[in-house]
Amino acid sequence: MKKKVIITISCFIIFVAIYLIYDYHRPQHIEVKLKGTIYSIESKFEKQTSISIIGEHYRVLFGKDILLGKMIVDDDLVYHIKLRREDNKYFELLTKIDDEDHVIKSIGSIMTSIEFDKVWLQLDDINEKYNLIEGYVSGPAKNMEEGNGIATSIIEGRE
Repeated sequence: MKKKVIITISCFIIFVAIYLIYDYHRPQHIEVKLKGTIYSIESKFEKQTSISIIGEHYRVLFGKDILLGKMIVDDDLVYHIKLRREDNKYFELLTKIDDEDHVIKSIGSIMTSIEFDKVWLQLDDINEKYNLIEGYVSGPAKNMEEGNGIATSIIEGRE
């Protein structure tokens, strides 16, 4: 009788462990839309915009968590992203292959909070679109001051 109880409890524990591991690794759909600000400190430029992140968040037991998806900035700039968790933030350096020189070229960077509720971007396309020297996009932010506060909180890992 004791042997049956031990076998039953062992099977139950193994089943629960397998389910918890499966549930941990199951991707979670993320869809975030933030109102943000495009700004440049050098040119005193500010403009309201929107930032959307849509994708699948994968938790990794022995590695860095990843978000695979796309980001839409300023309603028309679309980027396919693969954000990797680094400490208390997610980060990606955006690149593209230069057709003329056949080299990989950096076109911007993305940093988000752990909950994807704060975003700070530097994008060459934004600089080009608004003729900025060093432009940033930050959200949720209503102005340059809030945008810089968001950037600082993400870099420092504060929620």
